Amino acid sequence: MDFKEYIVPAISAGVYLITLMVKPLVKSDHRKFIPLGCGLMGVALNTWASMDFSFAIFLGGLASGLGATGIDQLIKQTTGYYDEVEG
Repeated sequence: MDFKEYIVPAISAGVYLITLMVKPLVKSDHRKFIPLGCGLMGVALNTWASMDFSFAIFLGGLASGLGATGIDQLIKQTTGYYDEVEG
């Protein structure tokens, strides 16, 4: 079993969890940069996990980081969870 085929979803989940912890610490006017940070974090984690760098690794990391942003928005828009938390 090759675990490398599961690295992008694992990085997406990790970036999403890190974003959940960091998001309350970011000022509301700077939250527009969170997707950029998620993308960069995904690229960094995928490069670290692969111990190599190529265009495919860059795209996989970018997709996993931006996928974490998509997961966040999916939960936000379908459940209304953030509306209850933020008041």
